[in-house]
Amino acid sequence: MALSHIVLHVALCNPALRAKPGTALPLHVVVTDKIHRDIIDQNYTIVRENGNEGTVEFDIPWGMYRAKLDMHAHGATCSAVDYFTVLADHPRTVSISLQQGPVNTVVPALVMGSAPIAFSYVQPTVVALDKSVTCNGPVGDPLSAPIVMENDADAYYATVFPSAILTQHGPPVVAVRLTDSHAGYHYIRVPAKFLQYAGMTPWPSSVSLNVNEDVIDYVADKPEDTLLCPHMYQVITQ
Repeated sequence: MALSHIVLHVALCNPALRAKPGTALPLHVVVTDKIHRDIIDQNYTIVRENGNEGTVEFDIPWGMYRAKLDMHAHGATCSAVDYFTVLADHPRTVSISLQQGPVNTVVPALVMGSAPIAFSYVQPTVVALDKSVTCNGPVGDPLSAPIVMENDADAYYATVFPSAILTQHGPPVVAVRLTDSHAGYHYIRVPAKFLQYAGMTPWPSSVSLNVNEDVIDYVADKPEDTLLCPHMYQVITQ
């Protein structure tokens, strides 16, 4: 099975940031798949430099993963738990922040897809809209929802966290926003039940929507700032 290269950016916690430059900080990384196999179980060393993060790298197959990080610094333990996906044959960057004390694990929902370098101007961005937004209707202003975006050279990834604002406007409409050549926006809806189980199950729900040439051609002659609901193939995991 082909492996994808992962560059993990680790934001250091306050005890680690108090360490002197050049201090070697031990980091234990466990990456587990959905059938509870530890794909990565390894000790790394991050050298404290002038910045507030360090990086480690590894290779894993495509799939969905749970990452557990632990670091000991200045007599304190800092940890983190996060979920992420890996697309086949797509290296990616993952960013995780360590925190001191108990970790409050929140199970999000995930959106991802390929986005070829030739279409980098499209800048796929996942947004949440009010439940009143309907297909072919105006989108209005996106909600101020806690959505973390990561755009790599040939793919995009979004983590959507459960929140009060999504509940208030729920069930919200989730869409992938694409930028056209005129700097306008097109919005493609993801499945309506995508967020139904966010925060309620041990693993995230996920949707894959590839921004390929067919998608670019589809939105090219469509009106901007409206919700498009095409019948296209999407991969959904619950």
